Amino acid sequence: MAAIYHFGKFVLNVQEQSFTADGLVVHLPTKEFETLQMLVENNGKVLSKDEMMSRIWKDTFVEESNLTQYISRLRRVLDVDGKLYIKTVPKRGYRFQADVTISNGDLIVERQLRVTLGGNERRDLGDIRSVAVLPFRSLSSPEDEFFGLGVTDALITQLTRSRKIITRPTASVLKFRSVEQDSVEIAALLNVDAILEGNFQKAGDRLRLTAQMLDSQSGKTLWAESFHTEIDDIFDVQDRIAERIVSALTEQLSVDTRDQIIKHYTENKAAYEEYLKGRFSFSKRTADGLTKALGHFAAAIEIDPLYALAYAGMAETYQLLPLSDALAPHAAFPKAKAAALRALEIDDTMPEAHVALGVILMDFDWNWNGAELSFQKAIELNPNDAAAHRVYGTLLLRLGRIGDAILALKKAQQLDPLSPAINTWMAEAFAYLGEYEASIRVHKETIKFAPDYLFAYYFLVQSYVSTGRLAEAAIAAEEAVKLSDDMSLTRSASIFLKAHMGDLLAARHELQDLIDKRRKTYVSAINVASGYAVLKETDEVFKWLETAYVERDSNLTWLNVDREFDYLRDDARFRSILQRVNLPDAGRSRSTGVAIEEGKPEATAPQRSLLAKLVLACAALIVLGLIAYYFVIPLLRASKPIEDNTLIRLTKTPFNEAKSANRRRVTQYPRPAADGIRPSYIPIPVSQTARR
Repeated sequence: MAAIYHFGKFVLNVQEQSFTADGLVVHLPTKEFETLQMLVENNGKVLSKDEMMSRIWKDTFVEESNLTQYISRLRRVLDVDGKLYIKTVPKRGYRFQADVTISNGDLIVERQLRVTLGGNERRDLGDIRSVAVLPFRSLSSPEDEFFGLGVTDALITQLTRSRKIITRPTASVLKFRSVEQDSVEIAALLNVDAILEGNFQKAGDRLRLTAQMLDSQSGKTLWAESFHTEIDDIFDVQDRIAERIVSALTEQLSVDTRDQIIKHYTENKAAYEEYLKGRFSFSKRTADGLTKALGHFAAAIEIDPLYALAYAGMAETYQLLPLSDALAPHAAFPKAKAAALRALEIDDTMPEAHVALGVILMDFDWNWNGAELSFQKAIELNPNDAAAHRVYGTLLLRLGRIGDAILALKKAQQLDPLSPAINTWMAEAFAYLGEYEASIRVHKETIKFAPDYLFAYYFLVQSYVSTGRLAEAAIAAEEAVKLSDDMSLTRSASIFLKAHMGDLLAARHELQDLIDKRRKTYVSAINVASGYAVLKETDEVFKWLETAYVERDSNLTWLNVDREFDYLRDDARFRSILQRVNLPDAGRSRSTGVAIEEGKPEATAPQRSLLAKLVLACAALIVLGLIAYYFVIPLLRASKPIEDNTLIRLTKTPFNEAKSANRRRVTQYPRPAADGIRPSYIPIPVSQTARR
């Protein structure tokens, strides 16, 4: 007779193939039931994934993700009272852990589970320093998805504002909103100490919301709480969750910290709901999504004219529209700037508004000093804002301050390791230094965890071409165009590739298509100039660069980085454009690895003559030195006692002194110190510092 297993409020009857909770039948599909049966029968024992898959599916080949999905669904059924019954054992498998009573007819056996925890498995809330808040799931209507995302976004903002805990940004957790993936595995991917997850159910004006925090290593619940309230009390629920977590992380929650956590930018529930819908649409990053986001942010502002966060969202949305060919810079950026300034007028302590203003000053006003100050202010207000460090890194990259850019991007990576944008810009920093293979490796790693991030493919095309790997470049270009929905930026990459493959006719044909498209919609003039640059049609290049200048094309800010313009860097017309965009003249430094000092006039004829004489004099001194070294000094040494020769002197020299005397010359590049903030220096061989 098959056994009946009792644990907690659950009963698993193997003979009748039934499963109940508190006496109520819970329907489990056949494979899920078999998965649970196998785990319960091996209570306290670690089962490998291969072992489970081979027994559950037997002769059928399935992917590991099938098992992961079943485990995730079973956890949602079982973990209703804060207990973790199914534990993930990293790199091994799963273990069921519960006090199980087994009955078989008249025979009842009680099996009390005693699992020895080791390593960091006893960690509690006080040990948590980093958290990922996963999108809250709706148990009612799929139409409520925006509400769950809004709660998630609000909690991330509140936890980040406390400065007591590093919280992964909303953009990094969005990919997990529709993925059936184990929470412990997600924690490992995001490199955090804990996962905060939850679900909610709306019924009329009532809301039931459950949240729990899971330890990333053991998977055990560190904290859990359920809330039954009116939907209008959602602000109070969010405050209680955030305050409960942050207060557990610190011995004492200061008044200022508490005020920052529970700070609301609006008390109007209707305005807040429009803002949530705006963030949801914005997260899609498509032209249609951005347009809808603007409508929702505008509606939120109409309801509450002092809603600073909605103004910041509007500014950020307008900034992205030119990139997707949806709006010309002259139409988008002035509106973005007005929204950002209005947000700061209402609340100048909002990091998001300072970041938005900094991007406008950088991309449209070309006010580099002002942009840098804005980014630095945002970082001062929120040192854990990965986006602020990222955009600051891109500013430094455009200005040619590569060491500082790598520092900023490295800090952003620490705060948001799965951000495709941060990793892509880090790869481009390597490419700027001529380290194309390193750049390719980073881009390929980015594509592994963000396969739909088109900019990784776009830049990968250029690095592949730079290393002569044209076949791989063609695959990357095709993927970039497909993902971008015919964006002009990725079309320029396709033109770049075809020209380097020698198919000039196809390149010109695609370039003409791009020009024709400008008659119907906005297309960045820089992307047209880029096409002519790879075709080496210089006059057309400068014609379109001037058009880009008139249109205040934000892509002009990348002139010092874009490789297709390298052959023009000594052209006076190119330098003129750099000067008007307020960019440093990095022309010769891109081709020779030697920086050019701004403002230095060309040498006159007398100066060049004097320089030639100095060079000849130095050459003569070198020759005399070599003669002395090889002929005169050996004769003098021959007359000295044997103990004064080179070998004896070296053996009398302390080891470290001799070692340092022979150390090779290096160039210093900054790197983060142990605390990740103050710059120390890393030695890099001189041969690696030149771009070409």
